[in-house]
Amino acid sequence: MTDNPKRHVTMMALVTAVCLMGDSMLYIALPIYWREMGLASLWEVGILLSVNRFVRLPLSPLIGLLYARMDKRWGLILSVVLAFLTTTSYGLLSGFVWWVVLRCLWGVAWTFLRIGAYLTILELSDEQNRGALLGRYNGIYRLGSLVGMMAGGFFADMYGLHAVAVTLGIIALISLPLVWKYSSRSPQTSTVPRTPSAKGSLQVKLLFKGPSNVLFMIVTGLLVSMICEGMFTATLSHLVSLHVSSIFMVGVAVGATTVSGLLQAMRWGWSPWLSPWFGRRMDRTKSHGRLMSIVLIAAACCFAAIPLPLPFSVWLLFIVGILVSSTLLTTAIDTLVTNAASSSFKVTIITLYTLTLDVGAALGPILGYSVDINMAFSASAVILSVLAGVWLVKFRSKQSEPGSAQ
Repeated sequence: MTDNPKRHVTMMALVTAVCLMGDSMLYIALPIYWREMGLASLWEVGILLSVNRFVRLPLSPLIGLLYARMDKRWGLILSVVLAFLTTTSYGLLSGFVWWVVLRCLWGVAWTFLRIGAYLTILELSDEQNRGALLGRYNGIYRLGSLVGMMAGGFFADMYGLHAVAVTLGIIALISLPLVWKYSSRSPQTSTVPRTPSAKGSLQVKLLFKGPSNVLFMIVTGLLVSMICEGMFTATLSHLVSLHVSSIFMVGVAVGATTVSGLLQAMRWGWSPWLSPWFGRRMDRTKSHGRLMSIVLIAAACCFAAIPLPLPFSVWLLFIVGILVSSTLLTTAIDTLVTNAASSSFKVTIITLYTLTLDVGAALGPILGYSVDINMAFSASAVILSVLAGVWLVKFRSKQSEPGSAQ
């Protein structure tokens, strides 16, 4: 499709990043400025920060069907326009009801943006470079979270949330020409079954029983999203506070919130380099299963170490290990699922995959806070270890990998 897929993926990642900045800014600013936004209590803040994720669950299949019948370019343009409208409205509207509407609209925008970006990368890549391009996309768009949380929080203190929200919304709108230039114009009509139901039945069989093991990869994505993106991210501040109330950094006492924020910033900071590097490894390896099992075992060991009574500095190394392994697992699973989707009914697989990621991320915080936190981390270590064993047995060579199935 293009002589320079890296440039196209980079530009799509930058579009995603600038659209994501307004949402990320809220996670820092809204718990502080909630009264200025017309909210009555902090529990309303919690609902507003999570409702966009839950609204994506029923929307993902619908938006997947729309992408199967429309030009991806228009879906991506709609996502940018919605990001502009919602982010700008954070600074113009107040009251809980209005904000629920805005957060639901942002859920629509993110679903259009994420599925459209995956499908664009599928068209731009093959099995020789798909992992590297997905790693590039994941690494760059996460910089939007980094800038939104750090710069957004800083300028909200200086100028107020209203001014910052309007500014970030305008920045998102400015990215619209990049979508027009670097998105694909070809509709995904070839991925929609237009033959009798027997063909649809065959596709369902391939999804559940085919040699590509697509269903198992999607289940892996669900569990990794639930454990790493949902449970671990939601409980990180609480974990740090249990180990130390404050620590001294360059002679200044900082609390658990600051430490957890710095840890997350580290992850977003190394992602633009670590994700593409590991994506290239996924492209070149002849044994995806072995590489996946190594990362899963490393993550399991780190999760198992968290409940242990370790010195804080040692314990912190295991936290960093979880952050690193989460980055690697996200890139690996994205690569394998998109490889599987590249051969047939790509919209169906990508839609199902993004839906399960949202389900996992939504269930993770519930898991982390509904049981003893040490038990949650121990159970996570067991789940990741079992996954590692299955990957090692089922995917011993590239011939049994999803990308090789036709």
